[in-house]
Amino acid sequence: MQNKEKNYFSDAQLDVLAIERFTNIGFIQKNCRWYYEGKPIRIGEILPLPPNMEEMLPEDGMAIDVYIRLTSKLIDDKLTIWGECNLPDSVQLMISVRKKEIEYWAQDSVNVIEGNFSTQSFSNKGNKLLPGEYQVEITFLFIVFNRKKQNTF
Repeated sequence: MQNKEKNYFSDAQLDVLAIERFTNIGFIQKNCRWYYEGKPIRIGEILPLPPNMEEMLPEDGMAIDVYIRLTSKLIDDKLTIWGECNLPDSVQLMISVRKKEIEYWAQDSVNVIEGNFSTQSFSNKGNKLLPGEYQVEITFLFIVFNRKKQNTF
C-alpha cells in the first residue's frame, strides 16, 4: 500500500484508509452523503480506489473455500474466543471485538496451529465487559507463492 520509494501514501490511498476509520468511529454513508449521529457532515469528494488497493481475485484453480467455526465464553466476565478453521499453520488472524453503542473496540493477533486458534481474554481496560451483544470480525492476509507469480486471496 505504501509507496516505498518515496515513503508516502497517495491521496487515493489516504481516502480509503480515512473512510474505513470514519465508519469504525460511527460515521454512516447513505445516498452519497455522510452522517454522524444522525446529522449530515460535509466531507468532500472521495477519490476512486487506487489500483494497488483493488481486490485481487485468485487465478483459476487457485481459490480455496475457507471455513471458520467460532466459540466464545465469558470467564471472570472477560471474553475468550477460540476456533477451528481449514487454514494452514502459521496464518495470522486478527480478531476484532466491537460494541459500537459504548465505543468498545479491541483486537488480538493469533496464529493458526493445527487448524485451531484462541485469543487472550478481552476485557474493558482490565475490568469486566459490559453485558450485551458484541460484533466479532476476523481478518487475515493469505498469500500463496507460485513458481511463476504471487497470488493474494
